[in-house]
Amino acid sequence: MSKFLSASVTLALAAPLLAAADTPPAAPAEIKALKQDIEALRSAYEARLQALEQRLLAAETNSTARSQTSTASSSALPPSASSAGGANAFNPEISLILSGGYTRTLRDPANYRVTGFQAPANGEAGPGTRGFSLAESELRLAANIDPYLRGAATLSLGSDNTVSVEEAFVQTTSLGNGLSVKAGRFLSSIGYLNRQ
Repeated sequence: MSKFLSASVTLALAAPLLAAADTPPAAPAEIKALKQDIEALRSAYEARLQALEQRLLAAETNSTARSQTSTASSSALPPSASSAGGANAFNPEISLILSGGYTRTLRDPANYRVTGFQAPANGEAGPGTRGFSLAESELRLAANIDPYLRGAATLSLGSDNTVSVEEAFVQTTSLGNGLSVKAGRFLSSIGYLNRQ
């Protein structure tokens, strides 16, 4: 049994050597033909590779030209409504809240008196002037200053032609993580005078 096993192992190891000995050496003409085939494949591959590189370069050039054209045309057009700033990205937000009234009295406002009381000297108590009148109104302006800051101002227009500042502040827009810094005069979120 051990002789059979050693003979099998020897035959298995010698088989590749015997097969190599059986193949005749290649003829020089055959080697030359193989080299020509390899060279033809190499030149065809290099030609195809150069053609693909030229197509890539042309596509990159066209893409760059298209992006520059679209950038130039989009800068000439107003920003779309889907952009971060909306349709009015370069225009301030302006709102005017007018408060007025109409007074029709039987008594003359200049001679108006309440029995038992003395009217204040500044004229705030009483029926007011006859006809249409403008009470305290508000003018609000707000706009993005740059991509990082936003400004807002609220002005109070009094009926006696006075202007006072209710709010005027600058606020950051892109600190991230829900953080924001606000500086200026503004109503707080809590307290006696608040936004609610």
